[in-house]
Amino acid sequence: MPSFLKNISDSCKATKLVHPLRASVVITFCILFQACTSSPDIEIPEEIAGIENVVVIPDDSEPEQVLQPKKVAEFGDSENVLIGWIRSIAVDDQGRVFIADSEQEMIQVFGPDGGYLQSVGREGDGPGEFRGITQIRTD
Repeated sequence: MPSFLKNISDSCKATKLVHPLRASVVITFCILFQACTSSPDIEIPEEIAGIENVVVIPDDSEPEQVLQPKKVAEFGDSENVLIGWIRSIAVDDQGRVFIADSEQEMIQVFGPDGGYLQSVGREGDGPGEFRGITQIRTD
């Protein structure tokens, strides 16, 4: 017998609680309290458990929907990889698109029509060189 039920039973004997309805209400309350405060069967890492609105989805569940990428725009006409890792995008008042590429450590510039215009900078520590581009903006 779990310890909390034994304590209730001992308490009932000590106070001569004979009314069966009271005893069943107390026992039911204790069982529900214990069930609600027990930990889940799965281990959730601390950094995830502390986040609000987290829903744990079982591995074997079916997805609600499948997302398919859709090409909506094309920049330039090169067969080579032009952009490695996009970190920031800015558009100036002339409609030019500036894309910060932190993999190649340069800024790629495209015209309003999507055509490639130029690259600005390269990896390094000198003038016109970048080390870890994170944000760009146009004024």
